[in-house]
Amino acid sequence: MEINKCMGCMSDFRGYPCPVCGFDPGKVTGNEYALPLQSILASKYLVGRVLGQGGFGITYIGLDMTLERKVAIKEYYPAGQVSRAPGTRALTWYTSSNASQARQEGMELFLKEARKMARLDDIPGVVKVREVFQENATAYIVMDFVEGQTLKSLLKNGPLPWEKAKDIFRPAIQAMEKVHQAGLVHRDLSPDNLMITPDGNVKILDLGAAKDLSVNSGASSMQVAKGGFSPFEQYTQRGGSGSWTDVYAMAATIYYTLTGIIPPVAMDRIEEDTIRWDLPGLTALPASALESLKKAMAIMAKQRTQTMAELEQGLFAEVKQPDPKPQPKPEPPKPQPPKPEPPKPEPNPEPKPKKPLPKWLIPAVAAVVVLASGIGMGIKVTQPARDYKAAQALLDAGEYGKAMIKLAGLNYKDSEKLSQEATQNYWVTQQLSLAAGSEHTVGLRSDGTVVAAGYDKHGRCDVSLWTDIVAVAAGYGHTVGLRSDGTVVAAGGNGFGQCDVSDWRDIVAVAAGSGHTVGLRSDGTVVATGDNDDGQCDVSGWRDIVAVAAGDWHTVGLRSDGTVVATGINPFGKLDISGWRDIVAVAAGYCHAVGLRSDGTVVAAGWNGNGECDVSLWQDIVAVAVGTDHTVGLRSDGTLVATGATGFNRCNVSSWTDIRTP
Repeated sequence: MEINKCMGCMSDFRGYPCPVCGFDPGKVTGNEYALPLQSILASKYLVGRVLGQGGFGITYIGLDMTLERKVAIKEYYPAGQVSRAPGTRALTWYTSSNASQARQEGMELFLKEARKMARLDDIPGVVKVREVFQENATAYIVMDFVEGQTLKSLLKNGPLPWEKAKDIFRPAIQAMEKVHQAGLVHRDLSPDNLMITPDGNVKILDLGAAKDLSVNSGASSMQVAKGGFSPFEQYTQRGGSGSWTDVYAMAATIYYTLTGIIPPVAMDRIEEDTIRWDLPGLTALPASALESLKKAMAIMAKQRTQTMAELEQGLFAEVKQPDPKPQPKPEPPKPQPPKPEPPKPEPNPEPKPKKPLPKWLIPAVAAVVVLASGIGMGIKVTQPARDYKAAQALLDAGEYGKAMIKLAGLNYKDSEKLSQEATQNYWVTQQLSLAAGSEHTVGLRSDGTVVAAGYDKHGRCDVSLWTDIVAVAAGYGHTVGLRSDGTVVAAGGNGFGQCDVSDWRDIVAVAAGSGHTVGLRSDGTVVATGDNDDGQCDVSGWRDIVAVAAGDWHTVGLRSDGTVVATGINPFGKLDISGWRDIVAVAAGYCHAVGLRSDGTVVAAGWNGNGECDVSLWQDIVAVAVGTDHTVGLRSDGTLVATGATGFNRCNVSSWTDIRTP
């Protein structure tokens, strides 16, 4: 095949050095490890010069020969694990057991995070992913090519003043906050990964440096650290990355942009922190912004700014000036007329008859009742007769969650029987009536209709015509509804078949993950559809299940005997739950799983970088819920406890009272 393109810019070839970009392959040195120029990938991508290299891979300029469009091609090439003979395409991977395990896990996560990146096309500051494929014993990500100048190149002319730099960093910080909300961590932010386009917009490059590659695989994280810009945790064997990792890198990039000096390597700062904060480019910052920058570059992750939203607020918060005008003294309060006597209480109306459960729900709920009846034991009750009467009134009024709390540990008359009744109705009418997805919220009305709010891409909020719904679930980009007749309806993105539920029958509970949907049948078996790359839908052999939960890439099932089963990908041990016993409820997050025991204690497994699994001391819990990186528990007295990432005040729930379900 005759190729008449410049390998430096993919313009029509006019000889080297290229009159358009100045590229001359004869003068290129140091790229012996890279793919040869004019290589063809996937039978349609032409490979040109190296654009850059990070800890995880090499990025090339390329050409989609089918569409005649320039692209950027990211090759998975983790430093320290692989090599390539000059002039060849094949890779040689190191063969030690640790290196082989790192290759396997790293490749899987590289591709998985790439697929998640492909869902971020609504974030203006992030380069769009076009295709992912495997070839040459490695993996490739094809992205849009962004014209412009990297920040690193721009700073060759010297540092920038804050007034100019903030126009670059504010949109970059906002874009990264959205990336984090989608569950991705860049881990390779630096001046060469921020592109300034000709129209002045900012694009974040090289998101292929996927979250958590090699962190727990035995390969050192030092392989992906970038001197001066990577935080301390990326130099340790089990450092644990998160949004705070990118916060450090972004702050270090701001430091370099304002001073022209690369910050000291994080490891070197442990013994002696030589970083200087008295440089002219920094002293020109507002005092609050300088303090925010310092906190964002704290050596230890727990002492550091945790989220991009916090960083943005600290850097760009406007300082309010005091009002120079004296404030008038308030008028003294006018005397109020005496309050009228309160009306005499009316006699209590006849209680409304309780709506019986649908027959198809009884088999599954009954098993849960047997397990859940012991929740919240040990509450000291000083007025059992009054509490018993109040619980009866709450049951009659349909306030099942409050009745369950009131009856917990009462041990008065037939309070145990009433507790079972309250728990049974609670599971059906309370826990299944509200669901939160990645960017949307779904609510079930008492008349069986559904309402949804939030980001409506692919129609995930198109639920207004649903009727006769008894339970809802929300995934990353889709919504699921369970009808009273045991059939299921779904709306939203269906790229993995996660909405292919129209033929399901006899379903009593539903759960929605990132790209898959799970249904529990009344006979205790389970069905699943959608993304099954990691076995998250391999549930056909499950039996005697009474509850299901769907995480990002894993599924958890609760058996009637209180044991738990799980399937899917298992980084950080989030599926290591087979030893759990006496469980009455389960929940699944992005990378962790949580179980509630019948004695009101809680157990958790999986990623704990934010403390989301620090639940061993919790007591008197009656319900649990999990987010991407935090866990919430409801106590029997209606208060909440939470642990995990604290950004956006998501764990500030200690003052909440009278809560039915988290």
